[in-house]
Amino acid sequence: MIFLAVSLGFNAENIREHITERRVAEELAENLYREALLDSADAHEAIWERLQVKEKHVDLYIDYVRDSSLNSVSDTFMRHFFAGFLNNVYFEPNDGVLSQLKNSGSLRYLKSSKLQQEIGRYSVAIANVRTRKRRNETWYNSTSGHSC
Repeated sequence: MIFLAVSLGFNAENIREHITERRVAEELAENLYREALLDSADAHEAIWERLQVKEKHVDLYIDYVRDSSLNSVSDTFMRHFFAGFLNNVYFEPNDGVLSQLKNSGSLRYLKSSKLQQEIGRYSVAIANVRTRKRRNETWYNSTSGHSC
């Protein structure tokens, strides 16, 4: 009788743990999806800013330099120079849920190995964005004498 009670208790605990792990995995996956969706929108905005605004200022600056003697620099020259070269467009990724997944060991709740691989690639991409941002800031600070 005691063996049966202990066995049933052990099985009940395993079932409860399985249900809890599944619920946690679903919550983490949903939160990670929302975080990635926000990053996607922010990245799209940063790319648009880069292509539509900054690149046009650079083109206008180049045209100005080609067509000008540069004996007297106009406000247009300075505006396009600063907007094109010194005004940095940054994207700061969100990785709170991703960090939580990695640091807590909760990635094991996500059973798909393909999903785990993609999450790993996503983590590397975020690290690369941050590395690039640090390099840009270092270069900017070393060449302009300003802090970002």
